[in-house]
Amino acid sequence: VKVVDRTVVITANAETVVVQPAGIQEAINAETAKYHQGRCFIRPSGTEDVIRVYAEAATQEEADELANSVAKIVDQFLGSGSSRGATTLASSDFVVAINSWNTVFSCTRAYDPKK
Repeated sequence: VKVVDRTVVITANAETVVVQPAGIQEAINAETAKYHQGRCFIRPSGTEDVIRVYAEAATQEEADELANSVAKIVDQFLGSGSSRGATTLASSDFVVAINSWNTVFSCTRAYDPKK
């Protein structure tokens, strides 16, 4: 998700928990709890003003939905403001893999809400 300043996101626990800004981790946790085998975290890019969203769930559809929901949360907390409430990712925006527990997960590619 494109953001104004990626450096405002401070993470801990191997970049899987957001410490700052306040409230965003709680919003991610609340959204993640809605999904069977849901797991989601965000991390700032090291090179550009982008926040990457990583999502896992029992099915590809749920993983995509979770990633979309969390992308919207990121945009609400950190976005440029031009797309508030309009963030929607297409299936082509996801990289899909299956981990060793056979849990499907999606990782969003860089998303620019102005496009």
